Amino acid sequence: YDLALNDAREGWAVGASGIVLKTTDGGLDWNQHRLMFGPDLPCVKCEQISWYGVSFVSRLVGWVVGNLGSVVRTRDGGASWSLTQLPPLADGSD
Repeated sequence: YDLALNDAREGWAVGASGIVLKTTDGGLDWNQHRLMFGPDLPCVKCEQISWYGVSFVSRLVGWVVGNLGSVVRTRDGGASWSLTQLPPLADGSD
């Protein structure tokens, strides 16, 4: 659903069913990236989230946003992420 390029070689793509992809060779190859919230703590429910947006302000700092009020942030180039749940909208939609 979204794509963010950090530079000519590195980029991120996100989509349905928790898909997060990363390229380090300018898009020739894309590898599935598992969101990790700690050294041994993968995001076990991420496959239930459709990611709609990805944005990086540098090679290290970025955000991914999705349905269910989901927002994750990295400060280390995607090695680890922190999850923030936003409150639902007043009309109940996401």
